[in-house]
Amino acid sequence: SLGGVEVTGYSIGWQDNEPRPLVVHSHGYRSRCELRWNWAEAGYNVVGIDVRGFGRSAAAAPAHSRWGYVLTGIASPETSILRGAVCDYLRTVQIARDLFKGRTTRHLTYGFSFSGGIALMAEALFGTSDLLVVGVPTFGWAEGRYFLVKSGSGAEIAHYLDARPEDAEDVMLVLRYFDAMNFAGMIRCGTLIGLGLHDPVVPAETVFSVANHLS
Repeated sequence: SLGGVEVTGYSIGWQDNEPRPLVVHSHGYRSRCELRWNWAEAGYNVVGIDVRGFGRSAAAAPAHSRWGYVLTGIASPETSILRGAVCDYLRTVQIARDLFKGRTTRHLTYGFSFSGGIALMAEALFGTSDLLVVGVPTFGWAEGRYFLVKSGSGAEIAHYLDARPEDAEDVMLVLRYFDAMNFAGMIRCGTLIGLGLHDPVVPAETVFSVANHLS
């Protein structure tokens, strides 16, 4: 993936070569990709990825910021670990399409929480899915997350800025590059988006900011 790093995932493919739907997915924050045998048993071909720094791909980003994963490389958009994470998902989508080329009926891109935001950005840039499914996608409305989020990656950012308020403008500038709200208008496929009305990790207001920009 980006920077020549090796990221690791898995695939489950039916061996009958019959055209089937293809699902690409990833994982939540501080987590790893689960093998979705239930999706395969339902008739899908499945590809999953651990983005750099997590699970099987931990070695691809061994040195995290002491303030938290999301703040790794926060000095610029070019060095932000979120740039690598989006590229990891995007690369996985490309590889999945090559693996099942000629025997895919529909392409479905899926993500929940952390990977929901990453999946949305990847789809906005690549634009080849028939359906995008994202549950409580993270990284919507960067400014709002600073005030609303009580735990998870948003809390890590808030703790960092509480300790270093002089960096607030620069940090928010970088985070705007990876604000799912700013990518939503580029989505061209059908989209199913889920939210929790009382969610301290991914507040509903931040998800509405994404949903309201979908075309």
